Amino acid sequence: MPAPAESTLDRARGILDAMEGDVSLVSERIAGWWSNYLKYHRERYLDSLALVGPVSGRVLEVGSVPCHFTLLLKRLGYDVAGTDLAPERVSRFLERHDLRVDKVDIETERFPFEDGSFDTVLFFEVLEHLRINPLHTLRELVRVLKPGGRLILTTPNITPAQRVSFLLDRPYQGDLVEEFKKLETVGHMGHFRLYSPVDIRRLLGAVGLHLDSLGYRGEFVAPNWQSKLLLLLSPRKEIFRAYIVVRAHR
Repeated sequence: MPAPAESTLDRARGILDAMEGDVSLVSERIAGWWSNYLKYHRERYLDSLALVGPVSGRVLEVGSVPCHFTLLLKRLGYDVAGTDLAPERVSRFLERHDLRVDKVDIETERFPFEDGSFDTVLFFEVLEHLRINPLHTLRELVRVLKPGGRLILTTPNITPAQRVSFLLDRPYQGDLVEEFKKLETVGHMGHFRLYSPVDIRRLLGAVGLHLDSLGYRGEFVAPNWQSKLLLLLSPRKEIFRAYIVVRAHR
């Protein structure tokens, strides 16, 4: 997928810069997280524009809060709607910018859209947070996609660095206690499980999605000498990148 045109990137950077001033519109409970997330994920948001590319038709963003990318898409001219477990956390932000983000528990509830409502569904950095039933979620994604509509999914990659940590009996998926605490501090689960490419292919096939491509993006992850050595010697350096990118269609 080619990078967005420079003029689009310049506009996107300006939109993200201006968004920093909106932290006062966010619930005090999550304001620090919201602001830090915007700074930390700025480059990923820009990279995600390249994944989405030019789109005609309706776009659904699943798991919208903090809604940075929702607003970015809208300001760039996309017809975008969203869903979230607790959109009330950013209700004033949504009102100020006239964003539609419906409240829905994507693991247990039916999405509030008719069958075949969307041309594109974005499922960015959500799969790893699901702790009840990702199959229900994926079936709903399929239902609301038009025939031939596309799904774009990203999720953290289990890198060789993390596999080395596992072999050395060190944490490799973060602190599970801290990830559960996010249910209380920011209102949604942190990372519950990371998925391998084999896992993802199996999940998509189980709900009738047809895989178009699976690859890797983001920075290279090699924080210790063991993983740096593996990166140096590996014939497949892309598997050290931070996240997996999947494109599929109904």
